[in-house]
Amino acid sequence: MKLIFLYTTLFFISTLKIYAQDSSFVHFSFNADSAYLVIDNEFDEIIKIQNNQAVKLLVGNRYISLGLPNKAIKKFYMMVLKDSTTSKEVTFDDLALSIENLKNNFATAAFFEANIMIISEPDTEIMYEDSLLGIGFTTFRSNDRFPEFQFKDNQGKISDISTKIYGQFTVLEHNVRPSKYYSRSVSFIPGASQWYKNQKIKSLGYILGTTGLSISYLLAKNSYETEREKYYTILDTYQTSVNEIETLELGNKLEDHAHTLKLLDNRRRIFLGLTILTYVGNIFDSFLSTPKGGYSNPKPLNFYLDNILIDGNHISTATLKVNLNSLK
Repeated sequence: MKLIFLYTTLFFISTLKIYAQDSSFVHFSFNADSAYLVIDNEFDEIIKIQNNQAVKLLVGNRYISLGLPNKAIKKFYMMVLKDSTTSKEVTFDDLALSIENLKNNFATAAFFEANIMIISEPDTEIMYEDSLLGIGFTTFRSNDRFPEFQFKDNQGKISDISTKIYGQFTVLEHNVRPSKYYSRSVSFIPGASQWYKNQKIKSLGYILGTTGLSISYLLAKNSYETEREKYYTILDTYQTSVNEIETLELGNKLEDHAHTLKLLDNRRRIFLGLTILTYVGNIFDSFLSTPKGGYSNPKPLNFYLDNILIDGNHISTATLKVNLNSLK
């Protein structure tokens, strides 16, 4: 009982010390109307502050995170002095809007009231548990650790995607259709571009055709070189022979080998030409053929995030945005 009483007393004393800590004011100014503030990485307590607003902080060395929606956040240490008002000026960089700037940006999460942002092609339906979230873009709020989403492309094909949540805010960019750049970048590999574009039969044709013709060329080349060595061996013997009968026999052999050598050379050249034509055809097809449903053509992020003011309401210029706050 005495030990329990001692621990309880120490707990209340430490709690009183925490509440008895001195606090002072920090006057924040920045190049925006408002910003989101997090103190000492307490991301469960995000505070929205106005420009030139004074905030009450505990005295000591505080770790400050200050963020704007869709911008890179600012993080810094600052000393809060006792019985004084400290001024802190923060200048946010005018960075281009990008997915990297959105990742882990608690200000953007607070602004959208969502912890996930999903971007896809403009005509792709984004679904969660058979509910349509948006077309091409949506913001999403859920306490699921590993939520799964479905993407339905313009051909009606549905693909499932699972994401892991890292940090305070996650941006998922998932294009369901092939990328033109990637398709062409792998065109040097026979059949790779066609396989990537889901043209499986054509891909197998280029793979087997190029591989088979290449092997046939190598075998024909090896036979040609073997026969060529035999021909020159006989030719050397023929040129040094002093026996008339032997010279006559060697001459007949040379004629036979020369005929065989010509046939093998023609065969080697034909297989080489067919291999080159097949390979070039593969590259041309990689650049000229398009996948079913077309290539991926995502719109820039600002297309979805910019908005216009209509009758006092900010309306997205792009597409539907839904926050399902009641889920999970």
